[in-house]
Amino acid sequence: ILGKAQEDMKFIFKVISDLAKEIEGEEYTRFQRAFSPGCQELVEALTFYHFLRFGELAPPPVLMGMVKSVIGDGVGSFYICLEDYLLGVCDLTGELMRLCINNAAQGNNDVCYSILDFVKAIYVGFQSIQHRRGIHEIGKKLDVMEQSLKKVEYACCEIMLRGTEYQYPADILQGLNDKPSEYES
Repeated sequence: ILGKAQEDMKFIFKVISDLAKEIEGEEYTRFQRAFSPGCQELVEALTFYHFLRFGELAPPPVLMGMVKSVIGDGVGSFYICLEDYLLGVCDLTGELMRLCINNAAQGNNDVCYSILDFVKAIYVGFQSIQHRRGIHEIGKKLDVMEQSLKKVEYACCEIMLRGTEYQYPADILQGLNDKPSEYES
């Protein structure tokens, strides 16, 4: 997965380089709203990549370091503003939820529990800024983040219940999600 992600990021960094050239010498905030959704997606992608590699949330300086390491001096006046960083991290929780569900289906239970802890920590951190003025989309994004957290909690709860209900070793339980129940046929 990481190899494919690195390959895909080359294209993303090319777009960022082109954007940096386009806004060079201009007032950054004048055009920021035009490319803000793209910056949020960049933050989501880079923080997800960083999480997969290191198991932690990358702060803005680390993300800019990643961008600068590829683009170099071509980054110009481009930077990731705090609003785009926060909104991108909100979006990250949706990717983490999908990662958790996929790992639950494959029987990688420990990964699910670590994702649960990580998403909970992000959610708790964001509760302090929920009513913060100036971040236009934060309310909607926090609602979606809460839904993602609930799905991760539900997946982890299901893992725990299956383990206690069947009381079989984890390797036997691993394939249960692949088999249709009698009600699904």
